[in-house]
Amino acid sequence: MFDTNAQRALMVLCKLNGPIQGPEQNLTAYHQFVLIWRAFYERHLQTLSTLDLKGYKYMVRVFDQILWNIGAPGYELS
Repeated sequence: MFDTNAQRALMVLCKLNGPIQGPEQNLTAYHQFVLIWRAFYERHLQTLSTLDLKGYKYMVRVFDQILWNIGAPGYELS
């Protein structure tokens, strides 16, 4: 979950959706990631729950896969 692709995706999503409210204290990179990951997961859980899990047991894995795909380097050209 805490990988470069997911981090990259969340960085872009934060810029598109505006800042995430969090504690004022200095957080480690991992804690920032968890705070933002959870905020987006909770924000979009209703939409995520309508998706086909395609063999995944848990919704968090589907969300992680979506982030991984968004943050993967390169472009999708047809």
